[in-house]
Amino acid sequence: MPVNVRNASNISSNFNFGFPFRRIFSRFNIGPQLSQRNSRVVLNDTEVASQQNTLGGNARYNFTYKDFFTLDLSANISNQSTHYNTDAANKPQDQKYVNKTYSAETNVTIAKNYQFNAAVDYLVYNSKTTGFSQSIPLVNISVSRFFFKAQSGELRFGVVNALDKSLSVSQNSSVNYLEQTTYNNLGRYYMVSFVYSLNKQLNPMGGGGRPGRGGMRMMIRD
Repeated sequence: MPVNVRNASNISSNFNFGFPFRRIFSRFNIGPQLSQRNSRVVLNDTEVASQQNTLGGNARYNFTYKDFFTLDLSANISNQSTHYNTDAANKPQDQKYVNKTYSAETNVTIAKNYQFNAAVDYLVYNSKTTGFSQSIPLVNISVSRFFFKAQSGELRFGVVNALDKSLSVSQNSSVNYLEQTTYNNLGRYYMVSFVYSLNKQLNPMGGGGRPGRGGMRMMIRD
């Protein structure tokens, strides 16, 4: 049953900053994050002070050359540790783990009516507490053909999870526990879709200048 403790505190901060380099058609974004949580937990009728620290953030790079080519690179890292401040014989084990996600995505437009897209995510999970280590690459690829006035129709053929990695991992912790979960997911599959953007017919500028993006859509999937 829940037990009241004397006090608890939580401090967090994050910072986001972006700056363009127009001469090389690029933009950089960085966003460090830091948080600290101090609390108390009752273990075997003994109140134990704990401190949970999270240090990480994200960084992103974008290169866009006209409407022909785009490249996005990003990294997101979260390093979390939990320390229990006690000299008791039954002191809980300190917890340390790191989650990392590295991503890359590119779009290439060919002859205005064709577009190639490739997206790669590389997921890394490490735990110093349990010795757990897992890396998972995920790759999605698609090719689109645009039709009609203002390119309002898009026929897309895509391969999802092209490397057929049917595994995913979740890793997180809180006061007095570390949770690691492994899932079996759907492996590689193929998808054919048709997208019709109504707003491009009513307003050719409504799609934001990029084929296949915009407001109201009618979608037929097979």
